Amino acid sequence: MFDTNRPKLKIDGDKTDRVLEALTLLSLVFSFAFIGYYYSELPDRVPAHFGLDGEVNRYDEKSMIWLIPMLLSAICFGIYKLNKHPYLYNYPIKITQENAKKHYNGASKIIRYINLSIALICAVITYEIVNIALKNTNSFSLFSNYFLILIIAFLTLTPLVMVIKTIAKTTK
Repeated sequence: MFDTNRPKLKIDGDKTDRVLEALTLLSLVFSFAFIGYYYSELPDRVPAHFGLDGEVNRYDEKSMIWLIPMLLSAICFGIYKLNKHPYLYNYPIKITQENAKKHYNGASKIIRYINLSIALICAVITYEIVNIALKNTNSFSLFSNYFLILIIAFLTLTPLVMVIKTIAKTTK
């Protein structure tokens, strides 16, 4: 249940936080720039859906290639704005004036990593869609497949590890 009595502190990010936000922005800009650079060379129909094996199993109109970067940019922007209010997050412990700054900083950093992960997914998928559309390849590259699996594993395991660590420190 949401605790309305949580301290509302302004969290200033450190150098790592600024680097994470810059990398997130660069990944999203890359997605748009890469499409923009090759847009005139793309065929009328571009890959729109892939099977688990990385093979294309549906094509859409060329203009639909902008959908993924636009959607994921909107998600990243929303996460960025939400991250300005870490007191809204769910925490596995009671947040007090004494522990708020520590937990808000940690939660904000996790959210920045998640945001970067989403932006990197966007960049990789955009890169692969353009390359496949230009007939440079027939499916996602092996590197991209492993990279996406690594990001998904990171997105799954990191929050779990952080919650377990927080609970373990609290019960000591």
